Parts: sequence; structure tokens; C-alpha cells
Amino acid sequence: MAVRPPRSLSQELPKDPISASLEHEILAEKAATHGRLLKQLEKTIAALNDPDADTSEESRIDAAGEALWHIMVQRDLCGFRNTEAFLRELKVPPAVQLRMGVTRGSREDKA
Repeated sequence: MAVRPPRSLSQELPKDPISASLEHEILAEKAATHGRLLKQLEKTIAALNDPDADTSEESRIDAAGEALWHIMVQRDLCGFRNTEAFLRELKVPPAVQLRMGVTRGSREDKA
């Protein structure tokens, strides 16, 4: 049998105005960052289908994979969990999903 404390003892104290304001600012910044990263991902995915692009397909896939990685980290920080639906909704190609988080550096960077 589980025992829980009386409700009169388990009520949270009201937050002070400074903490509430800070929490509001943090949530607003998380949402703004998520929006910026989502626009960047949409832009890189659209560039994949651009036949007049001046960059190689590999570099466009790399850029989209990096953008996907950034927004997935932000989504995790925001507490969003339904990744499969998110990827389906944005129509993220499997090649981009496989590049997520992968970085490619030149041989000079490794030395």
C-alpha cells in the first residue's frame, strides 16, 4: 500500500516573480531557437531537390544532416519526443537521416 503526504503539505509554494520571469525567458528562447533551426532544416531539405544548385549532392546532404542533428538536439531539450512523426511530416530523406550527427573534416583537420 502506497502512502502519500497530505495535500496540505504537498502544495508547491508560489514562485517568486524573478524566477517566473527567468523561466518564461528560457522557454521563449528555446521556442525561438527551435523555430530558427526548423527553418534552416526546411531550407536545406529544399536545396536537395534544387537542380540548379552550385554545390555537390554530397555537400547538400551533409548540410541537411547537420541541420537535422541541430534540431533533434533542440527538440530533445524542449521535451519533444515523437521523432518518427516529425521526420515523416518534414519528409526527411533516409540519406539525410543517416548523415545526422556525422561530421566530415579534411585530412588537415585530423592532424
